[in-house]
Amino acid sequence: MSKRAKEVLISNRLTSPHDKFEPIQIVDELPEGALQLDGSEPPPDFYYGSRRDIGDLSFSEIKAIHLREKEVYNQTEKPKQLITIKHALTLLNREKKKRPEDFCKRLSHKELSTAVIKLPVNWLELLKITNGGYLSLSCSIVPFQTIMSFSADKLKEGQELDELYPDNRISVAERGDGDWYDLVLNDDTIEDCPVVQVTHEGGEIIREWKGIAFFIYDMILEDDNSY
Repeated sequence: MSKRAKEVLISNRLTSPHDKFEPIQIVDELPEGALQLDGSEPPPDFYYGSRRDIGDLSFSEIKAIHLREKEVYNQTEKPKQLITIKHALTLLNREKKKRPEDFCKRLSHKELSTAVIKLPVNWLELLKITNGGYLSLSCSIVPFQTIMSFSADKLKEGQELDELYPDNRISVAERGDGDWYDLVLNDDTIEDCPVVQVTHEGGEIIREWKGIAFFIYDMILEDDNSY
């Protein structure tokens, strides 16, 4: 190993000056029986680390079994990642550090103590990180102090578009195109609830998330490349 190569490894913290370095032998021709692992020659065709028969099965039979099982594995539906509110809030905190100008101060305990509106716990946890601001280019969070008036306006707008528009929702975010996002509440809503996107053109639901964590994830990640 050259002195320069050693210095590069140490400067990039891939090794330390106290490690033992041994020189390697450079040859012009490959010794008999040795494998060439770089250069223009193709890599050796090993299977599970060694090309050999196992028991009564030949190498070709083992490889055929492996390929069949791999095809079955590829076609089998894999379990989907479970998105929790903890993961979603971690993502939100990371996003706030990355683009702080798009977010607001957190909801204070004093502001929360004077609340006259009851929100799911998971949405309050979001507001405790940013009380307003932009989750993405297409999602502006409504500050806690104006949620009641904003929801009342959207309820009126929704009922003007559709006389059957439900009143068990709280509007918590909006889009630049006029659509808005509602939390869908029921008698058992305490911690979490579905979130829906409502179109301003007819009051219909055009998108739905089964929980607040999923909504946060989608809003941040789907527009992540736009920033």
